[in-house]
Amino acid sequence: NGDNDCPGAVTKATIKTSKRPVGQNGLLQNLSLKSKSTTPMLQRLALLRPQLRRLERSPCVSQSAQEQIRELLELFDHLDRAERRLGTLREKDKALDDSIRREFAEIARWCDASLDN
Repeated sequence: NGDNDCPGAVTKATIKTSKRPVGQNGLLQNLSLKSKSTTPMLQRLALLRPQLRRLERSPCVSQSAQEQIRELLELFDHLDRAERRLGTLREKDKALDDSIRREFAEIARWCDASLDN
């Protein structure tokens, strides 16, 4: 039927069975995605990368498909960098928000104290 003509090929069944939490297969540790900025999207990319690399090395994949896989992997790298940068910016933004809140509360207390005198 042609389903097993290419040993090691990624099939729909392989993809379905890989939908387990990322921590179970150690990908987070291998890809150092354990930081606070780990998102479901980054976790999913961590699961897809090895499958795409295996598919790329398969002798049953055409040159054009291999090129498309390489482009996908490059896109994944770009998304990874952008997601990490976004996480860093969110952390900085939160720190600034917290600082502004503290300073505003301090000013409000000072104004209340000034009005009471």
